[in-house]
Amino acid sequence: MAPIKATSRKATSSNAKGPKSTPNPTFKRATPKRNPQLKQIFRGTEMSLSGNFTSCDKNLPHEQIAKWITLHGGSFEREVTESTTHLICSIEDYKKPTSQVKKASKLDKCQIVVFDWLEDCLLRKVKRLRAERGYTLERTIKRIAKGKKDQQRFREKFEEDKPKINPITNVEEGLNHVYYDTVGFEYKIVLTRVNHGSRMTTERYTMILFESHTKPSHYMFGAKYNRSSCKTSYYRDECRPKIFYDAFRDFKTFFTKKTGVEWDMRLEKIKNPGLFIYTPPALGLPVGEFPSGYVRPEERNVKMVTDTNTNVDSDGTTTHEGSETSSSGEESTPYIEMGLARRSLSLVTSHNEAY
Repeated sequence: MAPIKATSRKATSSNAKGPKSTPNPTFKRATPKRNPQLKQIFRGTEMSLSGNFTSCDKNLPHEQIAKWITLHGGSFEREVTESTTHLICSIEDYKKPTSQVKKASKLDKCQIVVFDWLEDCLLRKVKRLRAERGYTLERTIKRIAKGKKDQQRFREKFEEDKPKINPITNVEEGLNHVYYDTVGFEYKIVLTRVNHGSRMTTERYTMILFESHTKPSHYMFGAKYNRSSCKTSYYRDECRPKIFYDAFRDFKTFFTKKTGVEWDMRLEKIKNPGLFIYTPPALGLPVGEFPSGYVRPEERNVKMVTDTNTNVDSDGTTTHEGSETSSSGEESTPYIEMGLARRSLSLVTSHNEAY
């Protein structure tokens, strides 16, 4: 019997090992991390709440806030007790004040703070119990009041620096001025109407003809309406830059529409029931330009003109037939000779020649 050949132990062991297998990273499981214990920043404090609180535009229930407090080492009580160290309170509840606020105010060691204090303790980069001094309700209310004053002061400063807008023209006040004609009359007139009823009311139109500062000048017409116990309104339908003739025509048209009187006859003291009345300037003040030959009613001196014809009757009696003009009344010959039938003003003609 042939002897069995012994194999090398070293060779057998090396053959048995074979090639090394590389682990598949796809199936490698990550070791779960344990949640570290929350930092106990509220240890040794006892807190209570008063009011409604919001965070990120969401209402926070008291139970949720109490959970945050206890998870960070503090204790929570629904009612203020003698051991309460912090009352987190809303501004509304502090101003009332509520029973919670009254109780906390009597405790020497109880700090009444806003909800921002709790948020800053928990949500800042470093969690820690922050000083209450800057979060007390008294300081918060003062800070809000100061902020409102600063805001009001800033708004007033902004309004001062802001260009003022003329409400009639709806443009900056520094761009136009009230027009004056060649005789010094200011084209800013007032029409009035008084309503007598159960309650007397006064209506007023302020008509203005504007002229631009820039040259060549442009003109525009606008009006302001006021009535007793009513808000001021403005007429701007035709209030845009125009040549003088067009803007002045708008002015005269509006005047006639509201008074029923032609602009050239504005001094004749004509009153139309139910319409507005124009009161001209006092005697001696500029009244604006008129057609050539016009004389104010107060300055008229109408001469009595008498044409006498002498006739001798058959009985020898002499008779006289005469006619005279009336010194009062608007149909006298001198009044007709004034040429008021002409509606064009000399100032319009002069401006048209300029254009």
